[in-house]
Amino acid sequence: MSREYAKLDKKDFELLRKQIYRMCGLTISEGKEYLIQHRFKSLYQSRNCRSWGEFYNLLVSGDTHFKEEAVSAISTHETSFFRDNHPFIAIRNKVLPELVKKRRPGAKIKIWCAAS
Repeated sequence: MSREYAKLDKKDFELLRKQIYRMCGLTISEGKEYLIQHRFKSLYQSRNCRSWGEFYNLLVSGDTHFKEEAVSAISTHETSFFRDNHPFIAIRNKVLPELVKKRRPGAKIKIWCAAS
């Protein structure tokens, strides 16, 4: 597994993004080449791929086990509600001030969280 992997070019990145979406519905944003390279590095090396095009061909093949491994590798396995900080910053800086500004005098602000 010490074998290095090829740089992910734009064409292969687009192919992989689309295939990931087809396999599991996960949208990989533009500019996230590093994410694909990092998450798939072990699979890429274990299958002795020489290019990302070759890796893509494995993803579109009928190898169900490989596809399951790829979905597991690209997925975020963290389920913590507070995993991402940016939604809470937006709530604090944008949503709450707007709610306070628009509320009737003396009215309580009620917030329901469906995360649990």
